[in-house]
Amino acid sequence: MDEELPTQVEQICASFTHALNNTSEDLLEGLYLRGSLAWGEFFDSSDVDFTAVLTRRPGRHDLEALEAAHTQIWFEFPDHDFDGHHVLLEDLRGAPSQCPDVPCAHAGTFRPAARQDVNPVAWAELAERGIRVAGRDPRVLGIDHDRQRLWEFTRDNLASYWGRTARELKLGWMVAGRNDDSVAWCVLGAGRLHHLLATGRMTSKSGAGRYVANSLDARWRDLGLEALRIRERPDEPSRYRSQARRGKDVRDFVAWCVSDGARIAQESPQWKDRHG
Repeated sequence: MDEELPTQVEQICASFTHALNNTSEDLLEGLYLRGSLAWGEFFDSSDVDFTAVLTRRPGRHDLEALEAAHTQIWFEFPDHDFDGHHVLLEDLRGAPSQCPDVPCAHAGTFRPAARQDVNPVAWAELAERGIRVAGRDPRVLGIDHDRQRLWEFTRDNLASYWGRTARELKLGWMVAGRNDDSVAWCVLGAGRLHHLLATGRMTSKSGAGRYVANSLDARWRDLGLEALRIRERPDEPSRYRSQARRGKDVRDFVAWCVSDGARIAQESPQWKDRHG
């Protein structure tokens, strides 16, 4: 293991590898952590995001072993979802779009063929910041981490997913303002993508909150600090006296991120040359 992890994360990883090795002892080649942990962040609400490298495409027995191992984790550690995908090394050495559907686990569900986090963000996090639990150092695996591909994926995600979210918030802003999780999801999610488009660098969810609070227009400062509070200190009182105002700020911020992200993309056709 590359570094010391929170005790519960170590227990989750140890329990999973033990359960899998008991039934398919030669299947697991490497286990790596991504997501919040790769940025040194882990809170009560954090998931444990993983990439597992397998020695072969899993057959029926292997899929049963994987599902059983994940089921055991969900029963033993219900407070933290163990989410990710099971790929081959050859998958990581190619573009995520070329990776076939693979066994995935997400929010308590195991699927034998899916695409959970099979995208340039996961490949980039693994290549740049992946934490080794078992196997070789991720930096020597030859992961196909293409920065232009990452930027284009981010651009498209902001325009499509967050564009739809912005349209939904035109009517649903009041509901969003009442829900802490919705506020944090919108502010940190859209802010994280805007950060990459604007700076050329990935950041964490908390990093996105600091970016929104400290680096963007002052009108978003309270919203950025509020999202950080929800993520890191949920027991503290809200910075907002009015949930309606909070909902309107979320609506306006997501719409601004989508619009400004489109402006950045239009002005940066040679992004790789500028930020590579």
